[in-house]
Amino acid sequence: MHKGTFKFSLKEHRILIFSILAGLIAFSSDITYLIASSDYSFHEGEYLGLLWNITAFYKGQSLVFPLLMHGAMDYIPGIISLFIYGGDHAIVATRILNTAATWACWVLFLDIIYLLTSKTRQKAFLMALAVLIFFLLAPGFNSKPLDVHDAFLGPRDLFLIASIWAFTNYIFSEEGNNSLYSRLFLISGGILTAISFFWCYDRGIMTLAFFFLVLMGIILNKKTADAFLTFIVFSLSLGIIGMTRVFGPITANLENAVYWVQHSAEIWGKVPAYGLGGMLSIFCILAFAVLTVVIAIKEKFYKNKKEAFLVLAIMAVQLILLKGTSNRPDIPHLRASFWPSILLMFYLTAGRISSDQPVVSFNFYNSFKNAGGVYRVYFLVLLLLSCFFVFNESLVGYGKFARNVFKPANNSEVVAGDIINMSNALSRSKDRVVLGWVNDGVLTFLSKKKFATKYPYAIYVCKNEEKNYLRQVKGDSLSVVVFNMEDDQYMKVDGRSMQSRLPEVYKYIQLSYRDCRRIDQYFVVGK
Repeated sequence: MHKGTFKFSLKEHRILIFSILAGLIAFSSDITYLIASSDYSFHEGEYLGLLWNITAFYKGQSLVFPLLMHGAMDYIPGIISLFIYGGDHAIVATRILNTAATWACWVLFLDIIYLLTSKTRQKAFLMALAVLIFFLLAPGFNSKPLDVHDAFLGPRDLFLIASIWAFTNYIFSEEGNNSLYSRLFLISGGILTAISFFWCYDRGIMTLAFFFLVLMGIILNKKTADAFLTFIVFSLSLGIIGMTRVFGPITANLENAVYWVQHSAEIWGKVPAYGLGGMLSIFCILAFAVLTVVIAIKEKFYKNKKEAFLVLAIMAVQLILLKGTSNRPDIPHLRASFWPSILLMFYLTAGRISSDQPVVSFNFYNSFKNAGGVYRVYFLVLLLLSCFFVFNESLVGYGKFARNVFKPANNSEVVAGDIINMSNALSRSKDRVVLGWVNDGVLTFLSKKKFATKYPYAIYVCKNEEKNYLRQVKGDSLSVVVFNMEDDQYMKVDGRSMQSRLPEVYKYIQLSYRDCRRIDQYFVVGK
């Protein structure tokens, strides 16, 4: 580089650029959004409601490892928040950690697209298109924290997307697959695959499918030593994680994963009612995903067997995602199911561009430098005005987010009064409380009560497990049960009441618990 000249390389600075672009949305999140509705706090409960059960398990006070819906992501951010910030600030602190995980997923997603298109002369154009698609898919500025977490890529995808990123780096490594640099990506991929199984069960299954297909491609490309190294690293990581019990026992996690594979269709199987707009959205998402997979099967743009198996592995992730989404075909889950097809689309598009086509360059610096003085001023004023109108509300969000990183808001500042009142009433009770019939997991966290059974919520209980669930409820000598008032005394999920789902349990509660009192939106029944 000549002295006094300015040169900016996308290759050298791409992670920084992607981090800033992803951070514009992620860190504008309304981190102190008030928990008021039962529907919203149910999701908060997935992150916080299990904390006292999990901590009791690790302290040896409980022998029962709970039935987790996702995996370690349901409690690890909360435990880290408890350790760093303490229990009084854990709600906002957990939101911060989950937002950071989402931000990391978005950065890796953009970088995978860069790697898949890095050999084409039109990569500047394709990356501009990738950024545009990212902003269309991501939530808006100043969104609720859970809208950010439930975006097209979120905390549940963290180790899946990280594993894809590591192996894509290995396959497209410019330094050559025999270098120490590329082998570090192999080792990272093996470790990330092992962690992914414990982190989120359905994503862990996808990561395993991706891992073994890529491994097959490495073997067929006559890199047996690399494949052996990766498999050994993966096996050792799986064993070490299981022995340390950082994410709970292997057997308990396996049981949880098998439970959801067997029963998720029954538990989440009801299809929500949609209008014309919703049906059109579903059709477009499914059509795009299926069409991209069909084109990927038909076209052959890969240079070697490793690239072929990388494409095959991404296709496998896409098909498993669509299969899992069929159990809960609502818009948020469908929106989070077609990002592998976007990766395939960019890879296939790059393969279509021939090497003799002219390069499309976006040299904004030279264009600005060569413009007249008046036009430069006009451009800067327009840019400043655009930034003001786009980010004026988000700027407050960035400041709020940064402030809460160093001093998170107190739990009482982000929870509605009726939830606080109910939590205080429960905390005064010496009894363990069945909160599985109510949708608000935050209550267990604020009242410092543990769930009475291994099933955190009644919705988790399949029909075959009703008798076992009832046995645990009876055996715990419970004196209090909490219901939600909003649904005529019946907790409903996807339009189905728990009374119809678990009639024997509901009958037992009706017969055994007669004393009833109302606390805001809840009512409590006792013996």
